[in-house]
Amino acid sequence: MTLLNRINIALKPVLFAAIFELHLHIKKFVIFLVVLILQLFFFSYIQYYFIPNTELPSSVLHFYAGGTYSLYLFLLFAVCFFFSGIICSEFKNKTGSTILPLISKYKLITGKYLANLIFVIGLTLIYYLILMLLGYNFYGEPVSPRLILSFGFSVLYILALCSFVTFFSSFMPSPSSIIILFIGFFTFYIDGTINNLVMETTGLEPLYSLSYLFEIIPHIFFPSFPKNRYSIISDGNETYKYWYYPNAEGSLITLSLYAVIFFILALIIFKRKELH
Repeated sequence: MTLLNRINIALKPVLFAAIFELHLHIKKFVIFLVVLILQLFFFSYIQYYFIPNTELPSSVLHFYAGGTYSLYLFLLFAVCFFFSGIICSEFKNKTGSTILPLISKYKLITGKYLANLIFVIGLTLIYYLILMLLGYNFYGEPVSPRLILSFGFSVLYILALCSFVTFFSSFMPSPSSIIILFIGFFTFYIDGTINNLVMETTGLEPLYSLSYLFEIIPHIFFPSFPKNRYSIISDGNETYKYWYYPNAEGSLITLSLYAVIFFILALIIFKRKELH
């Protein structure tokens, strides 16, 4: 048996699992797609055409930056809803293993992970394409290479966030508990409050924070990038650094580590639970 045949045999179950997952969640994808389009057109089209005294940003780069800022909550909700049940639903409902009983659990989880990754990255790609078309409609300028860089960091951020949610899916009791935990933690600014406390007490850059790491996605459009990443804040007798966004190297390394380490941890916990 040749090497290509072995690879083909190994990948076929993953492909079948991915196709099954794509069919299973296609309605969820359509719902998020509709929300995405409505969000973009309201904040980036209707806002400037139909709301009086609303001026366009001074440049297309500032327009892109404003558009990508609103991507934060969308990605958070999308990743939570697509990835929260990847592992815990298999232990609770055994949806995939019932339909595809001959596929090993690891290949099943890998296929589900890849399928949901396709959904979320696909939604993000559509978001950037619409943003690009709106930018051309308003400013008539060619596409900036920074838009491609921002999309690249968005994909890397998605990989990190997906692995993080999958890790929680390996030991949390249900998808709903993960969604509530993540939405509550990030939308009620608990993460930002922790970052502020760390910066005030230590002055260290909060590269551990997913909300802070997201900031490179909109900030990469600003002409000052990668300068002016922090300010010196004086509070009485104390002085500390307040960080606004990470640099490209720090984001690349940290997000890559998040994506790899938490996915491996999820598989390890999944294996231990399966043995018990």
